Amino acid sequence: MKKYLSVAWALLLILALAVGCVPTAAPEPLAGAADYNTACYTPQGGASFTCDSGGSVAVNSGASLLIASGATETHGNTATFNGILALGDGGDIITVNSSDWDISATGDMTNIGAITSNGLATLALGATVSGATTSINASSNFGTNINTGTSSGALALGGNSGTVAIDSSDWDINTTGDMTGIGAITSNGLATLALGATVSGATTSINASSNFGTNINTGTSSGALALGGNSGTVAIDSSAWDISTAGAVSSIGDITAITALAGGWDLGIATAAAATAGGTLDITGQAGGTAGVGADGQAGGALTVTGGAGTALDGAGTNDGSGGDVALLGGAKGGATGTAVDGIVRVGSPTVGSTKTTNLLAVAGGLEVDGAARFDGAVTANSTLDVVGATTVEALSTGVDATGAAVYHYSNTAGDWMFYDPAGPTLNVIGSNAVTALNVSDGNAIVNDNLTVTTGAFAVTAGTTTLGGATIAAADVTVSADTTGGNALAVNQFIGVPRIDLRGIGTMANGTTNTVIVDIGDSETPATDWTAIDADTVMSNDSSFYRQGTASLKMAVATTADATDGATNTLATGNQNWTDDESVGMWLYSTVGLTAGDLVFIVTDSVAADTSTNIPAVVANTWTWVEVDISGIANASKDVLTDVSIELSAAGAAVALGAAFDVYIDFVVKWDGAEEESLGRAILQDGVMSVVVVDATTTGAGSVNLVEYTDYFVHYQASTDAIVMMTDQSGADKVGLVLVAY
Repeated sequence: MKKYLSVAWALLLILALAVGCVPTAAPEPLAGAADYNTACYTPQGGASFTCDSGGSVAVNSGASLLIASGATETHGNTATFNGILALGDGGDIITVNSSDWDISATGDMTNIGAITSNGLATLALGATVSGATTSINASSNFGTNINTGTSSGALALGGNSGTVAIDSSDWDINTTGDMTGIGAITSNGLATLALGATVSGATTSINASSNFGTNINTGTSSGALALGGNSGTVAIDSSAWDISTAGAVSSIGDITAITALAGGWDLGIATAAAATAGGTLDITGQAGGTAGVGADGQAGGALTVTGGAGTALDGAGTNDGSGGDVALLGGAKGGATGTAVDGIVRVGSPTVGSTKTTNLLAVAGGLEVDGAARFDGAVTANSTLDVVGATTVEALSTGVDATGAAVYHYSNTAGDWMFYDPAGPTLNVIGSNAVTALNVSDGNAIVNDNLTVTTGAFAVTAGTTTLGGATIAAADVTVSADTTGGNALAVNQFIGVPRIDLRGIGTMANGTTNTVIVDIGDSETPATDWTAIDADTVMSNDSSFYRQGTASLKMAVATTADATDGATNTLATGNQNWTDDESVGMWLYSTVGLTAGDLVFIVTDSVAADTSTNIPAVVANTWTWVEVDISGIANASKDVLTDVSIELSAAGAAVALGAAFDVYIDFVVKWDGAEEESLGRAILQDGVMSVVVVDATTTGAGSVNLVEYTDYFVHYQASTDAIVMMTDQSGADKVGLVLVAY
């Protein structure tokens, strides 16, 4: 029977293929595992096709199984589709209703398990995923984009009920909000960090290239603000003031301390690092601005340090508040070992020694005090100390031992003052002529060394004056007559033995043979005889500085003067023969001290040329008699002299290079030792009081007083002095008497 059915089905299939396969009734069902194989079968309305358990329906390639409208297809077991499965044609409703999950006619899926896609999943109306852990791109190397492209919708991560964490390969945010590995953070709104923020690892910029203000610890903040951690530098660079990385503060305005700060307020520098000296704290007033075009310069700003003002008492109070002091204290030394000294308070840049008193005030330049000034300790002034007004000083010291200081006391008269010169040391009193400059109205005046009067008279008008030791007066000493005219036989007397001596020198010498004045001394216009060698020395007649007559030869020496510059004299009397002559003497006055050989005396012989001899040393600003020893010059080099000159040596040119100076020359004279008459004593300068020649044999000839610089001159030597004759006093019947002071 089964065989015949198979043949019938085959015929039907052939017929269906030929005529379109429109059967009206289903074939009979096959029991068991029998199969239906047909080319086309279309169940019609109300018809059904059933395949028992264990059977199958196969729709081969190119065939189709159509379930007509109103019909149903029921699978009692698993339905397997090996080809493309198309559900619906766009015009029908499709639902899936399984025992586990469902898809409604509108496409809503419920109880869906895992969805695995090998293509792009597009959810046009969004998606809600809940109920379990949700993973996107887990164990995948593809990127995940959320709200990218042209999306303008809001993105929300979390719903404020659970934690949110981001764990990327570069940066992270953990479940408590801690961010690590974060790069640049750019915000277009206000960033509020409630529990603070720590930013490290690279340069941090706040409001860089922005015109907005930056507020730190403002508002009601009471927390401490720390800049830096003592490991790196800190700098502040504002448009008005700055603090450099080294701590230099510039252009700072007012600094006002916190009024409620207990114990006051300190401005200082922290302790220096180990093995490092302490730094300097500099406070400088503002410099004046640049002057406008053609305008005056602007004054610099003052630096004012003011103590705090006291306040007035209130109510039942008894005292107003005192003003605060301004205290300047030098730092204390670290200990007493070695050469450490206490710091001092300096004004300017004074020069102070290595030994300094604690809290010493050292002032360089002037210190002006318009009101009262009180110094409980020592006051040391390394420069001028001017005090105007009444001053009370319990003890006054100027300078230190071996390093003196000048002291000036000025009077009400211009040009009159008292000056203590530490170089001497000398106390100089400069007053007006005929006006008392030093007055001891009571008590004694004691001089334990020499008393010297250089100008004017030394007068004792009353009482008794006792002079102990040697007394030197370089001017007249006058013992005045009794003011009563000698009433009651009163007389003022000079009591003592004067240091004078009458020296007998026997037969006198003929000074006309070898003594020759070299055109100074017999002329009051010596600059006509002595001329400059070149422009570096200038010759002139000087009537202010002279030693004999009324004028001397002034030789002004410029700083450009060289060796061989000086004054030369072409001997007016023609060639001179100085054979066997031994000495040339002159008075010299120099405005600087000169050592032997700074000046040289040169004789020029017409045959033997020049011969030079050193002129001895002279002290500054003092007339000094000098002797030039020409005895060592060979007679052949001084027997036909045409010129003599006074010139600078190389050493003298070095003196001039330091500063220009003047030399005054008076009474240049040449002589031989035969014209000298020894006085047997070292006399005082100008100590020859009188020279008298007595004719011992000629009856009635009497005596003749000789005139200095006409008949003789005094030759001052290192020990015994002499007079040198200039006229002929050599008669056998003549003897000389000289009254000298020594």
